[in-house]
Amino acid sequence: MKTGGLTFIRIIIAVLAIFALVVIGYQLYKYNFVSIKTESAVMGELEEVVKSTGLFFRNEKIIDRRGYEYFDVIREEGERVPASGVIARIYNDEASAKKQKKIRELEAKIKTYENVISNSGSYQSSIASIDSEIYSNLQNIAYLAQKGESSVFSDADSLMVELMKKKIASGDLVHYDSVLKNLRDEERRLKASIQTSGQTISTDKSGYFSYGLDGLESQFSLAAMNELSTDNFDSMLEQCKKATPAADDLGKIVYDSRWSLALKLKTKDITLLEAGDVVYIRIPSYGSERIKCTVAEIRKNGEESIVILESSVINDNILTLRNEEISLIIKTYKGIQLRQSALRKVDGADGVFVKVGMLLRYKEVEILYNDGVNVIVNYDATASGGLRIYDQVVYKGSNLYSGKAVSDG
Repeated sequence: MKTGGLTFIRIIIAVLAIFALVVIGYQLYKYNFVSIKTESAVMGELEEVVKSTGLFFRNEKIIDRRGYEYFDVIREEGERVPASGVIARIYNDEASAKKQKKIRELEAKIKTYENVISNSGSYQSSIASIDSEIYSNLQNIAYLAQKGESSVFSDADSLMVELMKKKIASGDLVHYDSVLKNLRDEERRLKASIQTSGQTISTDKSGYFSYGLDGLESQFSLAAMNELSTDNFDSMLEQCKKATPAADDLGKIVYDSRWSLALKLKTKDITLLEAGDVVYIRIPSYGSERIKCTVAEIRKNGEESIVILESSVINDNILTLRNEEISLIIKTYKGIQLRQSALRKVDGADGVFVKVGMLLRYKEVEILYNDGVNVIVNYDATASGGLRIYDQVVYKGSNLYSGKAVSDG
């Protein structure tokens, strides 16, 4: 063989040997000096939640029109009404009833204008704050309108007030003085033209007024809950879907601020609950607000149970809901929040690897709750060698062990 051919073969063999050494070296590096992902350990909280359709029970009394044809309901949704309080005024003709409703709208608008104008001297120095409120109201209106919620009108009224303030700050006070005068003139004219019968429709019970009727007010009283069981829960749920209110009813008085909520749940999901426990619920279709409740009773029937919750928290939604999807917060866990992927088992014990300098260190943890994505572990500031806030916890990596050299990838 020629010398040139031997030289070429030697070069090929040398290149292959170098490549093999590089591959072996890389594998050794990858095994002993791995690339990992870390994040700081921080305090957090997770909720143990079970979800179910709930049935609302309240003590309610229907307010009907009592045979009257022309009337004006003077109460707002959710307004507290005393015993013998007037719900509606009766009029001799339809035109007078409509005029009285217009008068109430004018009275509210006049009050708004008077309040805004009386503080006109302070707006010049608070333009930035007014602009911020305008922007906030516009965002809320867009959000509520998208969800189709009636509270959008309240935010629209707030927006109008802030826009008035801004115009007054720019020197337009005379315009609003003129508008206020015209509103007062219209109010006087309408009051002089109506024909009232002097009669009213009142309530004999104190409570909260609501327009929200479903025809089930008597069937879903607090007393009716005594017959509720896992066997008839679904039929009562079907009853809600078929209910229709009477056409002649004006509204209702919820005359007991205490209301109840019944949930049918799997018995295995409520082992932590006992009668007397304080819990919280959310109504997802109405936002993230937590509503405080007390566990009044648990009616177990094999694998299913009825959980009865009681509360005195009143808002517009509570007054009208009958059946709704509910998130029951069984328990809230607080501690250090980690990704589930950070958990490792060493010698049968739960723990995490922490990056200290360029080396790994294993720390055992006590898991309080795992929701399948994140975990809460106990934080004990006095425990020697325990997990600490801001420790760099490894949540991605392989072949991990204490003392191993690592780099952030």
